[in-house]
Amino acid sequence: GGSRYVNLGLDYTQRLGGRHSPVNLLIGPEFAFNNYMLNGNNKWVEQNGVTGIVRETDPARQYDKTKLATAAVNLPLMLQLKLHDAHYRSRFSVAAGGFVGYRLGSWTKLKHTTEGVTYKDKDHGTYNLEDFQYGLQGTIGFSGLHLFAKYNLNQLFRSGQGPGMQVLSFGVRLFGN
Repeated sequence: GGSRYVNLGLDYTQRLGGRHSPVNLLIGPEFAFNNYMLNGNNKWVEQNGVTGIVRETDPARQYDKTKLATAAVNLPLMLQLKLHDAHYRSRFSVAAGGFVGYRLGSWTKLKHTTEGVTYKDKDHGTYNLEDFQYGLQGTIGFSGLHLFAKYNLNQLFRSGQGPGMQVLSFGVRLFGN
């Protein structure tokens, strides 16, 4: 619970098929940040070449926050259908396509309380995460409200070196096509 995804990107739109065509090609770089949060007194660890989740054994240490965070640069490529009203205001759009990306960095962050004192620990490492990522994504928009979904086709961790999982992100786009 509490895991989150944020990206900052630039969209370049190329209209396909003429001046009033509703079909566009969208491309543009984005910087993406994922936070994989854990509940309870669990934490992410890398031991003996394998990344996993372990429960804290010290009863005096209580975690307020435990997360594995990643930063990546992605390049999406999507086809978009964008419909307008009689005054050429955008009313509805739908886009679908794929993306490729590269992990720039990763780290864990632990916030815990021990004997009434709060500590924040941050450790950088690879955590056996895949460097390259690729997947599918799409958006749907009505007037000013745009929703997105993104699914990584490759595993989050290298094969045999972490939990077998893929990333699914969805939410609201604040700015964009």
